[in-house]
Amino acid sequence: MMTRHYLKIAFRVLSRQRLTASINILGLALGIGSACLAYVVINNELSYDRFHRESENIYWLSAAVANRVNLASTPAPLAPSLAEDFPEVNDYLRLEEQEVLIKNGREYFKEIVHFSDEHFFSFFNFPMLDGSRENVLKDPRGIVISERMAQRYFGTKDPIGAELEIEHAGRKDVFFVTAVAENPPANSSIQFDAVFSYHYLLQNDTSGRRNSWKDFPATSFIRLRQQSDIQILRQAMPEFTGRNLSSLGEVSDIHFNIRALANYHLRDRYSANGLTAPSDMRYLKILGFIAFIILAVACLNFITLSNAASSSRFTEVGVRKTMGAISSQLKVQFWTQSILISFIAMLLGLFFLRLCWPYLETFTGFTPNLPWWTLKVVVAFFSIALFTGVLAGAYPAYLMSRYDPVRSFKSDLRAGGNNMVTRLGLVFQFTLSIGLMACTMIILQQQHFLKNRNLGISEEQMMVISTQLERNQPDRSAQVVDQMKQRLLQEPAVQQVAAVSNSFTKGNSAFFLETDEGTHDAVFFYDVDELYVPILDIAIQAGRNFRNDLSDNQHNDLLVNESFVKKYEIVDPVGYILDDRFAGEAGSRIVGVVEDFHYLDLRQEIRPLILRKNKDAHFRHLLVKVVPGALTESVTAIRRAWKDINPNLPFDFSFLDEDLQQQYQSETRWGKIVSISSLFALLIASLGLFGLMALILVERKKELSIRKILGASFSGVSWLVSRQLLTLILISGLIAIPLVWYGMNIWLESYAYRIIISPLTFLSVMIIILVLVGSMVFVNTWRAHRREPATVLRSE
Repeated sequence: MMTRHYLKIAFRVLSRQRLTASINILGLALGIGSACLAYVVINNELSYDRFHRESENIYWLSAAVANRVNLASTPAPLAPSLAEDFPEVNDYLRLEEQEVLIKNGREYFKEIVHFSDEHFFSFFNFPMLDGSRENVLKDPRGIVISERMAQRYFGTKDPIGAELEIEHAGRKDVFFVTAVAENPPANSSIQFDAVFSYHYLLQNDTSGRRNSWKDFPATSFIRLRQQSDIQILRQAMPEFTGRNLSSLGEVSDIHFNIRALANYHLRDRYSANGLTAPSDMRYLKILGFIAFIILAVACLNFITLSNAASSSRFTEVGVRKTMGAISSQLKVQFWTQSILISFIAMLLGLFFLRLCWPYLETFTGFTPNLPWWTLKVVVAFFSIALFTGVLAGAYPAYLMSRYDPVRSFKSDLRAGGNNMVTRLGLVFQFTLSIGLMACTMIILQQQHFLKNRNLGISEEQMMVISTQLERNQPDRSAQVVDQMKQRLLQEPAVQQVAAVSNSFTKGNSAFFLETDEGTHDAVFFYDVDELYVPILDIAIQAGRNFRNDLSDNQHNDLLVNESFVKKYEIVDPVGYILDDRFAGEAGSRIVGVVEDFHYLDLRQEIRPLILRKNKDAHFRHLLVKVVPGALTESVTAIRRAWKDINPNLPFDFSFLDEDLQQQYQSETRWGKIVSISSLFALLIASLGLFGLMALILVERKKELSIRKILGASFSGVSWLVSRQLLTLILISGLIAIPLVWYGMNIWLESYAYRIIISPLTFLSVMIIILVLVGSMVFVNTWRAHRREPATVLRSE
């Protein structure tokens, strides 16, 4: 009965204070909606790889050289050896991600597939649609395809038992489909379309690299019997590694690290072959912090507006106390009102969230699969609403219940919008708004810097074409490259053509040099032709470029970058013959030094680089510079030339500038999220300030009317109202700016190349806040100034 009474009173108050209630509901709706969205994203990111059976016992192994250079894969014998040597290891699995060509009709299509040991679907917990989980990969030519791949290649036909002609590493074989698996869930780090048997790789491994500890082709997984066994294994790893790698000599500084699969997506920050690129835990913390800030600003709005509007309810409180109401009952009444507003806001916020849901993936890149009406989600959303209602209503409930009933009837009693609590609330709001806007601007500036920094190359109008050839096809590689060059240079739309082993973002090759301290440094190398440097406009600092004639290359001529010369302290580099410390490159001659260019992303410093030209080079990519303004025609002509020369190979291309931008997808995605979150926070703060100004001016309407009669101008009244706000904004800036400067400098340290935070950033933020507050003051003061003083004073 009492609850019904409290609800009735709450609805009556909301109907009387429409402006305050509307602003509170809209502000809390945005705040709760943002908090719910943050919960969805954070919960989705934290759930990665936890759906597997005994996921807490599944680990993957990463390799590192001198614990500095991380390798994406491990030796193929590693996982079986661990299972054999340690009883704590219950099971193991090896995984490789590779490209294959699959024939469909008359054409071949390139697919990224996984090769795995036969118990892949019992080691992991991916659901099967059709087929036995245990035996689907027992046959070396059996494959399991995903539901989407089955639809792509077979349509409505039953794919079980169907044959597919597949080309891998220059070898053509016929495989048959043994099972169809459900599409991997979005929160899986292993995203597969086809899983092949690892036995096939072992059977056709003529080089023996999958029986060697010197090669690193596979990602290794183990499942422990119990979680406590991890300590035993980690303590034994140095001895195990030394025993198996003692004969490797130059790469003996390799270490294997055992990492929980459940931590891969967010906490490890190491990429593994066959797994999707990991995300960044720092951004998740930023998102959670921003969601908390938005919710805190919404709650502060509620508190300051309730505080400002409280004068009109002192008489009501006095009557209730005189009639016998106790403080706890009054607190429950005010809390009922705030919780009611919070739940109305939650429904409105979820409605907004549901409307925006289809655009979430497009805008942010997240693909969370949220079951809206599960108990966990419902409890989470209701908990957010309840927490918000209790938090927002705490101070108004305390304030209104503590006043003496006799003083409540006095007309001079005011809680109003001009007391210490309101001022502190505004300082806190302004501090959060200034800090969030400044952080957003710095993040966006760093993103702009990453995307627009001069990389030392010309990437415009540059196509990157995959030759679709493996390393064991050097003769075929040279033939395809020569034919394509000759044909493409006949096209009017093509300006230049060059060949390279690894294009930007499409893989790197390196060897390791032992330092005087006993550690190893990575030296990257590309196999290129003589046109690679000119087509990218890479500046030659000293010496010359490669010559066209390979017969002149008697000393295995090399080009190196400036970092190579500085790192190895080569005084006169042109003509320098590399000594024995350079292992396989010993005896090669430096014929030129190119200026440093960013062949790695800007998170990393430029490292020593060697450009090689030799007759056994494996060119995986062609760089084709096309005529500006004729992009469509160029692609059509190049596609036609490719089909004439390589009719059985798919035409796979990209544009270099887009490849380079792909490196910063994570920053771009999170930049969008932080930007829209900051906009929400600023919108909520603006709504609260607008409502607060309206209430303050209503409270001061008699004073303003008298001032107007005495000749006060509109500008004078505006200054009177805004000068205190200006002081609060300046105080907030003095608090926020040092904190942002310190925190964002720590964040920027993760980038080798970064912006320097400019004072102009903070000045811009302060100007934006001042303009925004000034506009709120102008609108509300103009409305108050237009009232006729006689009308206002008559009503008093």
